[in-house]
Amino acid sequence: MSKSDDHVERRKEKRLPVEEGAFVFFGSKPTMSGKITDISRDGLGFSYLASKCRTNASITLTLISLPHSFRFESLRAKTVTDFKIPGGDLASERRCGVRFDQLNEDQKAEIEEFANCCTLRADLNRPSIAET
Repeated sequence: MSKSDDHVERRKEKRLPVEEGAFVFFGSKPTMSGKITDISRDGLGFSYLASKCRTNASITLTLISLPHSFRFESLRAKTVTDFKIPGGDLASERRCGVRFDQLNEDQKAEIEEFANCCTLRADLNRPSIAET
């Protein structure tokens, strides 16, 4: 059984899928990047390419949305999960889930703004991140 098969759902908030063109940068400078797949008020998921785990217990993130010219820097998070995607398209594709850490009110508002402009929703009557 792979790590993804025995994953126990611990999220308190529903994750919303993110549209194409949303990326996360992480690492010490930051040197690594990944594609954001989903987001909630509490955390986000992303995929990245690496032969082994490249996230630490605590990491600093920069979120970018190219279609919306959105950039959010210095977001602290804790890694919840980081595993190789079984049967993924690429041999070194990994999936990482993080929980945001020590957010101030301005950061919470920025996450809300990012989610509201960058998530996939069927129509304009879609719920915002605050309504999930």
